[in-house]
Formats: sequence, structure tokens, C-alpha cells
Amino acid sequence: MDLIAEVIPNQWVTGIGAGIISSIVAYLIAQRYLSWGGNKEYLRKVDTANKDVIYALRSIISDEFKFNVTPEMLSSIISANSVKHGVDQKDMYSPDQFIDALVKEVMDSNFLSVNTKMSYCTSIISLKIPLTPELEELSTIAPSIKLSQQSQLIKLSSLLR
Repeated sequence: MDLIAEVIPNQWVTGIGAGIISSIVAYLIAQRYLSWGGNKEYLRKVDTANKDVIYALRSIISDEFKFNVTPEMLSSIISANSVKHGVDQKDMYSPDQFIDALVKEVMDSNFLSVNTKMSYCTSIISLKIPLTPELEELSTIAPSIKLSQQSQLIKLSSLLR
């Protein structure tokens, strides 16, 4: 007991002990801060993947007067870009959000006439699948199922009735 009473007031022991404690606290704070950076990097990857899909779809528009992309092709493009960039597909835009972004891209262009813009937008918006009441009910029950799979499930359920 006398040894502890003599060691604690020693300036060397106190200084080294305080240095060790402050190092541990600094390490914990740095680890927390650096873990936030990893999330930012993932969000950058998702943003890049979204931009790549929009760029791919935009090049299809400029090549043809009609926008001839099926919902399955759009899903494939989204899936391929999610794999390419190493992100989860559910973190990317939905197909409807990509269609909306594409409409915005067309409307922002200064190089197209109003009639051409309207024609492009009409053909792009036709890609959106209108939700029937059955499809809307199924999308709320199982939101992780893709829209094309949901429509197939509805067809199967109507056959079973």
C-alpha cells in the first residue's frame, strides 16, 4: 500500500498514464471518424453507378428517334452496373427514378427542338409500367420482388382462380 501511495504522486507515472489514456481516446475517436468515410465512399460508388446507367440510356436516346428499351433491358442495365461498381442494386435508383432522370436530361438539352423533346419524353415515359390495383397491392406486400416478377405472379394467380 505504501508503494502505491508513493508511485501515484510521481510526475513520471502520472504523465505516462495520462499519455496512454489520451492515446486510447484519440484512437477511438479516429476509428469512429474513419468509419464514416467508408460510408461516403460507398455512397460515391452508388452515385457513380446511377450516373453510368443514365449515361448508357442517354446514348440510346441519341442514336434513335424512338426509345426502344424494354423494362427487362432497363433492369439488366441497372443490375450490370450495380455489379460493376460493387454496390447493392436496392441502393440504386428504381427504374422509375431512372426514367424520371432521363426525362430531365432530355428536357435540359438546349440542342433539341421542343417537338423532338416531347417525342423523346413520350417514348421514355411509356417505359413506366402503370400499377394496376393488384400490382400495387403486391408491391406493398413484397417490395423486394421486381416489377416484372410481380406482374408474372399476378398472371399466375389469375390463372389459379
